[in-house]
Amino acid sequence: MPKRQGKDKFSFTVCGEFFPDVYPASRSPRWSRGEEDPLETEMRLFCSCMRWAFNRLSEGASRDEIKKLGQELFGLNSRYADDARLKAQAVLDSQKELLELEIEETEKKLGRATKKLGLAMKKLAKAEEKGAPPEVIAKLRLVVKGRNNRAASLEKKLAELEAHRENGTVPKVVFGGKKLWKKVCKGRATREEWRAARKNRLYCRGDEKKGGNPNLKVTCREGEFHLAVTLSHLSEKVGEDALGRPKMSRAPRVEGRLWLPEKYKDLVRMWLAMKLPYTVELIRTPEGRYLVHLTFDLGAAREPDFTKGCLALDT
Repeated sequence: MPKRQGKDKFSFTVCGEFFPDVYPASRSPRWSRGEEDPLETEMRLFCSCMRWAFNRLSEGASRDEIKKLGQELFGLNSRYADDARLKAQAVLDSQKELLELEIEETEKKLGRATKKLGLAMKKLAKAEEKGAPPEVIAKLRLVVKGRNNRAASLEKKLAELEAHRENGTVPKVVFGGKKLWKKVCKGRATREEWRAARKNRLYCRGDEKKGGNPNLKVTCREGEFHLAVTLSHLSEKVGEDALGRPKMSRAPRVEGRLWLPEKYKDLVRMWLAMKLPYTVELIRTPEGRYLVHLTFDLGAAREPDFTKGCLALDT
């Protein structure tokens, strides 16, 4: 469905599923791990690069530094490395925005907790003054203790959040999901599930000059959609250009059928025929399925002109 991206910009996302069936025969002895296939390797390297880029951005590293070093450390091509940086930047920006909201929410919670603590203390004082039974007083003291601990915990959290705001930092980010990590800590989920959630994505922006998307390319042949995923870690250095940058061999691809909802097929066909850019995010589920999010940038929305009046407004 259409969603807003920034000020006066809209995009349209279509969700589908990828069924890879053509894999390259080669495996990288340097980058592959265990029995994972090349697509899983590429996704793991991309997610690792994104986490690494997040830490470098927090330290103030520049785009060029991250892009160049990311290619060397993770075996990705230039666009994958830059897209990993963009995803990391988006996480960092969202955390900075959420910091202000979290401070505001914590202040409200602390106010309510302090009020409840005061009421509980008054109730305890009255009970002691009237000589209430010991079990009633013990219960009220337990309530006061619990609410005092709650208020102290919120005060500590608020101080930490305000310190982050003053220092220009953000709270610690748990890639793979904080909720899932808490389940792991409580024994309700395995570490393997959490590790799988940390290496289950691949993302690439669209590029109009390269026919839509250079790394995650969607095509339509004989009425069916197909997706080709570039495996940049399998490309090899074949030389250097005039500026001393490495020249890489053409990377192999994983190809397969792409399922899309029937009602969006005509839209996607039209978009592909016009060779407009589209963004693709590939997500691997715990069951081993590959979900695809195709995002089409609809551009800026026109400002309405009411100089000649308005017949009606649809809300």
